[in-house]
Amino acid sequence: MSQRSGLSGCQVAGIVLAILLIASVCLAAGLVLGGGIGLVTGGAAGYAAGRARSTRVEPHIEIPDEGWRLPEELPELPLPGAEMQPFLGVRYETVAEGARIVHVEPASPAERAGLGVGDVVLSVDGAPVGAGDPDLATRVLEHEPGDKVELRVQRGDKVLRFEVRLGARIVMERRR
Repeated sequence: MSQRSGLSGCQVAGIVLAILLIASVCLAAGLVLGGGIGLVTGGAAGYAAGRARSTRVEPHIEIPDEGWRLPEELPELPLPGAEMQPFLGVRYETVAEGARIVHVEPASPAERAGLGVGDVVLSVDGAPVGAGDPDLATRVLEHEPGDKVELRVQRGDKVLRFEVRLGARIVMERRR
């Protein structure tokens, strides 16, 4: 009678399943815990996944606004169809009395001047804005980047005046 040595098929399958179960638990722990613990518990896959998850940080860049000026002469734009346009930095809705600001871009000329959401722009350099008049964008586009404009703004029950130096942005012409 011969004796068999080694493991049976059921034993091999059990060992493989146990290894897969342990690896899955370690990988899940690496994903949840992240960082260096992933290397210890989940191997390279857990470490990589944990590091990718733990290092997603938005960059923060400070742009000083004191002393900011546009150059005397704007550079030629190398792209055909590109042009430099004045930029105020608000989104608005046109209402009967003017343009109600619904969003102020961070670090924009509008934010630096002190404009806020809910303000209603009544005029730009004395020219009215609103229903029946040209909209705010049209009035801004009548100027050049770097121009100072006076905005008459209604905030609550007060009418205020703001002096804003328009910024610049590059706009690409749409091809049809």
